[in-house]
Amino acid sequence: MLAKSGEPGLPIDLLVTQSHYVFVKAKVLTSEISNGVRVAVLLKADWMDRAKQNAAVDKLNHTLRMVGYPEEFLRNWTILDQLYAKIELKRTFTETLRTIDQSNSWINLQKLLIRTRNNPYYPTDLTSANAEMIRYRNYDLVIPAAYLQPPILYAGNLDIVNYARLGASIGHEFIHGFDIFGKDVGKVGKPLSWRTNVTQSNYNARKYTLVDLYNSFSSPINSVDGQRTLNENIADNGGIRAAYLAFHNFMSRTGYRIKLPGLEEMNEDQLFWLVAAQKSCTRHPKLADPEHAPLRFRVLGTLMNNPDFGSAYNCPLGSPMNPWIKAW
Repeated sequence: MLAKSGEPGLPIDLLVTQSHYVFVKAKVLTSEISNGVRVAVLLKADWMDRAKQNAAVDKLNHTLRMVGYPEEFLRNWTILDQLYAKIELKRTFTETLRTIDQSNSWINLQKLLIRTRNNPYYPTDLTSANAEMIRYRNYDLVIPAAYLQPPILYAGNLDIVNYARLGASIGHEFIHGFDIFGKDVGKVGKPLSWRTNVTQSNYNARKYTLVDLYNSFSSPINSVDGQRTLNENIADNGGIRAAYLAFHNFMSRTGYRIKLPGLEEMNEDQLFWLVAAQKSCTRHPKLADPEHAPLRFRVLGTLMNNPDFGSAYNCPLGSPMNPWIKAW
C-alpha cells in the first residue's frame, strides 16, 4: 500500500471508510465467531482440564477485535490534519520526502503503542484484502475494510456465505492465538505455561495426527509438508469448526433457512461446506509456499478432519472423506 512505499496511506484508508464497504453485520459476526471458538474449540477440548480451558478462554476474551475501520475516523474528520501537521513542503523534493518519512515513523509508532478499540492507527492498511492476527500486538485481530465485501461478505439473505467464508477466516485468525506459537503466549503477552504434562502430551498427539493427514496429500505438481504447514492447518481446522457452530447458533436463533437456485435439493449443512470450499476455488493449482498447503489440500484437510462434514454428506465412517482417526 502507499504507506509502505513512503507515502501517506491513511488518507486513502479514510476514503475507504467513507465508501460504505463495511457492513455492521461483520462486527456482529466477529463476536459470534469468537464465541464459536470458545465453545467449539476451547471448551470442547477434552485433552485440556478446566483450569487450562479457562486460561485459554480468558486469553481469547482479551483479544482486541479491530473490524472494518477505526470508528474514530467517522467521528473526527480533523484527525488527518492532526496526523500530518508535521509534514512540511520544503525547497527540494528530497527534503519534503524526509518530513513525510518522519511523520510516517511517528504514525507507525502509534500503531505499535496504542492498544484501544478506538485507536485510529490500525496496524494494517484498511485497503489490505486480508484478515490478520497481529502477533506483536499480543494476537490482536484486524479485519480491514477492503476485506469485507463480496465474495467474502454479502448483504441481504446470504448469511450462509458470510459464516462459511468470512466466519471461517475470522475463526482461522482467532485460532492462531492457540497454534504452535500462540499457545505459549498469555493474555498480556507474557510467556504462558498453562499446559500440564498430560495436556501437552494430548496436544502433541493431535498435532502429529494433523501432520500425518497433510503429509498424505500429493499431486503430480506438488505435495504437502505437514510439519511446515502445521500452524496454518491448525488455524484452518479450528476456524471452520468455530464458523460452523456459529452458523448453527444463528439458524437456531433466527430460524434462518435458504435454498439456492439449482441446488434446491441441498440442505443448509451441505450448502455450508460447499460454499466454504468454493472460497478456495482456483483455475491454476497453487504451488505450496513455506507456510500454506496448496488450496485444494487446505480444503480437503478441513473437510476430512471434521465429522460434521461427513454427517452432512453421509460419508461412511472410514471412507476417504470421513477417516476413522481425526486430529480434533
